[in-house]
Amino acid sequence: MASNKFVSERVFLKNVRVSYPALDEPKSFAGGEPKFECTFLMEENSDNAKTVASAVKKVATDYFGDKVRSVMVGNAVPLHKGSDKNPVPDGYEGSLYIRAKSKNRPKLVGAKPTQTYTEPLEIREVFRPGNFVNAYITLYAYDKGSRGVAAMLEAIQFRAVGDPLTGSASFDFPDESGTGSQSATGMDFEDEEDTPF
Repeated sequence: MASNKFVSERVFLKNVRVSYPALDEPKSFAGGEPKFECTFLMEENSDNAKTVASAVKKVATDYFGDKVRSVMVGNAVPLHKGSDKNPVPDGYEGSLYIRAKSKNRPKLVGAKPTQTYTEPLEIREVFRPGNFVNAYITLYAYDKGSRGVAAMLEAIQFRAVGDPLTGSASFDFPDESGTGSQSATGMDFEDEEDTPF
């Protein structure tokens, strides 16, 4: 392993979905350094998935050499199956995902690349969860504290509006309409004496 060199590979993601974006302002996770970030969803066995997997393998092999098999397990690999999340968030079933971060705000452009976005409200509207985008990320190896390959966020281009993603798991509840008009607390709020306020 050559820990004194920076090994990286730039990847272009085409027509992927936005999930959990923090692009209008940096976000801190578990008390760490605030960073801009975005998770990208892609279909399993798609060209995007194959490109990312190939780039991860190249970066890891170039950096870790003959130790690559022992290093690249679990969270050391940045590409994950959506179905491995528990519970599985909206839109993740049948998809792979990769989260990319940056200390600096990535370049954010519209369908026409000359259109740029810098205002927080505009950024939140254009790059909302579920929309389709193109993106440039850079995969790089790291070995400080822990070891593996991570993704740096460079630029995102809006492509198309998609069905909104809630970011939460879906739940199957039975239809309980018509089973009675009593409130969930067992109180009838038409009676002033039962009002809890």
